[in-house]
Amino acid sequence: MGGTDSLLVLLLTQRGELHRGLASRLRDLGHSVEGAYQASYALQLAQGSRLGLVLVDMSLPEAAVVELLYRLGRMRPGLPVALLSEGGDLEGVVRALGLGEVEVVGLPLAPGELEAFLAQH
Repeated sequence: MGGTDSLLVLLLTQRGELHRGLASRLRDLGHSVEGAYQASYALQLAQGSRLGLVLVDMSLPEAAVVELLYRLGRMRPGLPVALLSEGGDLEGVVRALGLGEVEVVGLPLAPGELEAFLAQH
């Protein structure tokens, strides 16, 4: 999508502080944000929207995240998805499960890291 295009970003997290902080930063960068606190609602939003990126907090229950990634991959092939993680080697797990093009972004985000990530999409 390029770094200057405005994206509609789906942010899935149950952590209010993380949601508020990321949503505020994304809006400051000119992007629109749809928030979801449950994977089922995130899937509903993904069905009929022009989403450009999905950010998923890995503090959610693992089964819900795996189901979300699987269904998003079937519903919206090619949709960029990033897992927000505070540790662990999730890239290997994602590849092993065959859940598509999913990136892992470490938390906390360093200054400029969100901007650099968005510029790739």
